[in-house]
Formats: sequence, C-alpha cells, structure tokens
Amino acid sequence: NSGRTPSVPRAFLLVLLLVLFATVRILAALLLPAVNAARESARRIACSNNLKQLGLAVTQYITAHDRYPPGKSEQTIGGNTVSHTFVPFLLPFLEQGNLAAIYDFQKNWENVANQNAIKVQLSFMQCPSTPDSGRRLDNLGNSKVAAAADYSSPNNVDGQLITLGLVPKLANGLSYEGILPGKKSIPRAGLRDGGSNTLLFGEDAGRPAHWVKGGKGPASTNLPCGNLDVSGGRVIGAGWADASMLIPVHGISRDGTACPVNCVMNCTNNNEAFSFHPGGMCVVYADGHVTFLQEGIAMPVYAALISRAGEESVQLP
Repeated sequence: NSGRTPSVPRAFLLVLLLVLFATVRILAALLLPAVNAARESARRIACSNNLKQLGLAVTQYITAHDRYPPGKSEQTIGGNTVSHTFVPFLLPFLEQGNLAAIYDFQKNWENVANQNAIKVQLSFMQCPSTPDSGRRLDNLGNSKVAAAADYSSPNNVDGQLITLGLVPKLANGLSYEGILPGKKSIPRAGLRDGGSNTLLFGEDAGRPAHWVKGGKGPASTNLPCGNLDVSGGRVIGAGWADASMLIPVHGISRDGTACPVNCVMNCTNNNEAFSFHPGGMCVVYADGHVTFLQEGIAMPVYAALISRAGEESVQLP
C-alpha cells in the first residue's frame, strides 16, 4: 500500500461540473421570473403611491379653492398666450413650496423664465416601471429642456369614437368631459357622477420617446384623430409642465399608425393611456382611491369613468 489517496478520473469530474452548471442554470431559470415579478410588484406599489399623493394634493387644492385645478390653464397676458398644466398648481400641496416659488405663472410654461423649474425631476410624477425613470428630459429646442412625467388626466373622449359607435352617445346632450378638462377649472359641485366613479389621473408613461405595444413606435406619425404628431421619435406633451400633456381618448392602434380604433390603453403613449405594467395601468379616482385598471376594459366603460357628469351606470368587470 503506497498510502496515496486514489485519484478521481478526470472524465468523472467533468461530468460532475456539467451537472452542476446545468443545475445552476435550471435554478436560475426558475427563480428569475419570480424575482422579476417581485420587482415589478414593488414598482407597481410605488406607482400607486405616486398617484395617491397626486390625489391627496387635489383634495387639498379643492379644500383651499373650492374647485378643481385646471387641466390646462390658458390666459392672455401682455398680448401673449400663457399656458400651464395642473401640476404647478399642485406643487404647494406636494411639499414643493420652494419649486412653486420659482415657477412664474405670468410667463408661459416653456418660457426661459421657467426653465430652472420645469427641468426639475419630480419623483411623484414618474413611474419606476418606466425605462429611464427619473432621468428623462424632453428637448424643447433653444437649449431648453423639460423633466418628463408619466401621469396625466384622461380628460375627454374623441367625438369620432362616438360617431363610429365605439362609445355610446350620451343622452340629453351630456358630455364625456372629465374633471380636469382643458382651459377651465371645474367647481366642486361640477362632479356629478361621484368621485368613486370618475377618473382623476392615469398613466401615459415613457414620453418623450414614442412607445407602442411591444416596443418603440414609428419615428413619425400623421394621424387624423386630433392628437399631436410624432416627429423624430418624440411624443409631444412629455413634461410635467407641458400644456399638451393631457391624454384624451382617441383610440390609436397597437403599432401607432391608425385611428380611431377600439383600443383603450397600452397600444401607444402618443397622448393615450399607456403603462409599462403588464396587463393594465394604475389610476386614481376623484375620491382619492387608487386601483389597477385592466387593459381589457371595454371602451364604453372607460369613457364612462372619464366623464364627470355623464350620468352613466358604471360596472367594472
């Protein structure tokens, strides 16, 4: 007996290593979806919390002014049209008093006087599921930029959808106009459908980049639905201060090239409801409650949730 330990054949060691590597790969394949699902769940909770903050800010605004903030404020000052979104009005109620102090309502939102304000990234306006969340800037030209936002108000329904029968015409001349319509501020009593039945904010994520179902959208579009054209891969209305940020329903196709069609959300972010959450988007209602709206929701139901005084009977699936 030489006293030496018997050697393990190299071929056997190689088989063991191959089995080990295969086992690790199988475990990784099994665990990765669960890890990704947990991360998305955390991001969705954070997104819901952002919308909850915005809903609470609107409630405080109403308490102070007895009316809703305008979806888009527009007035003539010194012969110039001056426009603002709802966001600057809510800044004092979102612990952004310092930012509100440097925002000049006497100048248009994109005026150079407001540049230091509108380029500030607002975490409560960006969904963490969105690519490049917290870093997106919209190039406005002339060395001006605007920090992007993923939340806006679904403020109306395009009339062509009614003409085509995709959305029913309301009785007695009633309108699908939402609680934050453009160019006016609605008094508290103007919400007649009830806060639990009326959408306040939803998602239109990923702007200024053009996204459609499945990935990046066409670099340019010229659609006849009333929404703004995409040019150079840029969707107009990305900034939280951008007066074009509202998201009325036009019904644009999954590839972003046709309208009006029967699509409610997650087909395109060209001023339509769009999120990077699988299967739907987060929304907050006028009463402040937040929920996840399934993308399979019927267009007439979604339209009824937008209207503040349509007198519809809304039943979610």
